[in-house]
Amino acid sequence: MSMCLSGRHGTAYVFFVRLHTVDPYPALAWRSKRGKRCWRQLGKYELWLEEWRKGATLNNDPDELSICEEVTRVYAKSGFRIAQTRNVELLKQLAQRRYVDPADIAYEIAYLGDKEQVFFWLQKAYSEKSGGLQAIKIAKVLEPFRSDPRYIDLIKRMRLPL
Repeated sequence: MSMCLSGRHGTAYVFFVRLHTVDPYPALAWRSKRGKRCWRQLGKYELWLEEWRKGATLNNDPDELSICEEVTRVYAKSGFRIAQTRNVELLKQLAQRRYVDPADIAYEIAYLGDKEQVFFWLQKAYSEKSGGLQAIKIAKVLEPFRSDPRYIDLIKRMRLPL
């Protein structure tokens, strides 16, 4: 997963294809949120949606499966950007009913480039001591935000090297 998070998409793609050839239903960890992000970062949106659906099914998560199915419908009709917008809307709704890591919401919003919302959710994640912030320094999707003073301040508050 770190290969993809750090932007080594080609290496990650080869790894995932080989792994999928050996075992089409590998461990649930492969189907984690970060695993599905890798396909999306590669621009392999159909694989992103397929792996997301499989992971939600294997994890027996009806809420996640419902979001995935809705996002898949929107993607088929309107493309990635509108589907991703719907994904974020549904995640925010889900967060009102159960815990959703605010860092995950921030990463999802980052695909849309909404700087204000990304930093709102990153700050919320920091306030909640979110485990999802572990990837903040290597998450490729946050690359456009790294020069922002709010990002630099957050990294300093987390006591991470710049």
